[in-house]
Amino acid sequence: MNRPALLVLLAALAAAPASADPSPTVAVTTSPARQGSLPRLVTGYGTAIATAETSQTLSVQIAAQITALPVTLNQAVRAGQTLVALTPSPATRSALVQAQGAVALARAQLGRIRHMRAQHLATTDQQDQAAKTLTDATAALAALRAQGAGTAKLVLAAPFAGVITALNAAPGTLVAPGAALLQITRLSGATLRVGLTPSQAAILAPGMTARLIPLEAGKPAQGTLTRIAAGLDATTRLISVDITARAPLVPNAAYRADITAATLTGWLIPHAAVLAADDGTFHLFQLDGTTAHEVPVRILTTTATTIAAGQDLVAGGLNPAWPVVVSGATQLQDGAKARPAP
Repeated sequence: MNRPALLVLLAALAAAPASADPSPTVAVTTSPARQGSLPRLVTGYGTAIATAETSQTLSVQIAAQITALPVTLNQAVRAGQTLVALTPSPATRSALVQAQGAVALARAQLGRIRHMRAQHLATTDQQDQAAKTLTDATAALAALRAQGAGTAKLVLAAPFAGVITALNAAPGTLVAPGAALLQITRLSGATLRVGLTPSQAAILAPGMTARLIPLEAGKPAQGTLTRIAAGLDATTRLISVDITARAPLVPNAAYRADITAATLTGWLIPHAAVLAADDGTFHLFQLDGTTAHEVPVRILTTTATTIAAGQDLVAGGLNPAWPVVVSGATQLQDGAKARPAP
């Protein structure tokens, strides 16, 4: 080829237009844009406790000695099962004898006064006073017998099916009248006491539902929020919230409570698709054909525990006809070209 021809060929090549990029540069995966709802959860941690509504403390009203204690702490018991057996103490038996003697003496005294009254040797007031003394002595004796002083053996049985959550007794122990011997807590209707921050407690109300998840082995349970404390706990500096379970809880066990404060609606988006900007705002990308569009969003709530799992419920001006970019979004800018990943 001569030199003039070569120059013409080079000039022609230089004048030819550059070929367009045949394909977008960013490979992405997408998910349809769809609307939905998620619960707004308030999460707290607490312990299954015994309350006055779910437990009962057992005692005897006379001084007595424990002769048998066939249960142990944290033992499950059935309704009517024997929990403790006792006998009246020597002091109680002595008090019973004294009360019986007082009744006999008062009865004899009243008989004498009545005889004297018939002979006009005693007044009506003396007779009334003797009658009152007999009434008081009889009542005192009846009270002792009602408390078990007149029986050879006292038996305390479980008033309902439950768990022994406190035990303050041992065989052979002398117990005082009214002393707490043990506490039994119902298997059903247990209470979970949870500590929440004031901002968390402020959006709650009694009657809200909760899911109770044991931190150790065990089955989750459903519950209902029944009480919100008006002030901070002096020890934890949190607001105490009580949740009544609809199934048995393990006494003194730790649980996580997910309380449903509201149900929110919006766009259900894979968690990995929502990107955070340096200024604290959030956005995502949608594809119109092969063109990426940046869409600002606001996160309402999330089910995500990791970047790769879960969903975010967001508010924003999404186009329902455009899919949402899930993977590859971090490489995009508004107006960038993208193609489906192979």
